[in-house]
Amino acid sequence: MTNPKKISEHNSVSGKSTLKQLSRVYRELSPYLNIGYTFVAAIALLGYIGYLIDQWKGTSPWATFIGLLLGMVVGFYQFFLTVFNRSKEDQNDHKDA
Repeated sequence: MTNPKKISEHNSVSGKSTLKQLSRVYRELSPYLNIGYTFVAAIALLGYIGYLIDQWKGTSPWATFIGLLLGMVVGFYQFFLTVFNRSKEDQNDHKDA
């Protein structure tokens, strides 16, 4: 018959290691979790600024269109910046190990 105390000790130790692994995974993924929000926010913000310029100058829809395109450029720039910076860090981590 197994000792219940040993089972609970084993479960608490494995539970702690699982939480450590999970926190490590979230730490490694954290830069990637905001990529979608950053992309959408850049498009929405610059598109809205373009819309306001259209309302002010009466150039509808050109400033909105340019704002949306600029938002896409900024969003993709942030995306590639995040991805390539992380891949460089990963390569440096592998060299150090």
